[in-house]
Amino acid sequence: MSAMALEIERKFLVEPSKLPPLEGGAAMRQGYLSLRPTVRIRLAVEAGERSARLTVKGPGRISREEFEYEVPTEDGEAMFALCESRLEKTRFRLGRWEVDRFEGTLAGLWLAECELSSEDEPLPEGGPWLGREVTGDSSFSNARLAARAVAPRSAE
Repeated sequence: MSAMALEIERKFLVEPSKLPPLEGGAAMRQGYLSLRPTVRIRLAVEAGERSARLTVKGPGRISREEFEYEVPTEDGEAMFALCESRLEKTRFRLGRWEVDRFEGTLAGLWLAECELSSEDEPLPEGGPWLGREVTGDSSFSNARLAARAVAPRSAE
């Protein structure tokens, strides 16, 4: 497996009241074509630019195979229409952190992710807004959230 196909990330709950002011952000809609393996289509709008990416993810908690491809936005829209499991979120960047504010039935849930170069790489500073780690809790995977379309009880 090549290094390009390996995703290493950790995920945390976020305390939104402790976040600094957030600007910009990318509006995202994600649909899941499969949960085993995870096959996702992501439609994004950032700074007025639309994009679509097809992603295939293997099993794993911190490290897992990930293959991602840009697709024409019209194809992405057509694939998204095939998905029963969907979610919407806005993604903000804070240094190396990606902070997601979920919308719709998941409103109120905020998660932060940080991609790492190895499993033992120290996390970058996150600030007082960084809450409990949920990397190992599969109920906080985006695929599971989309399938359920409600935030897990432990997010309250």
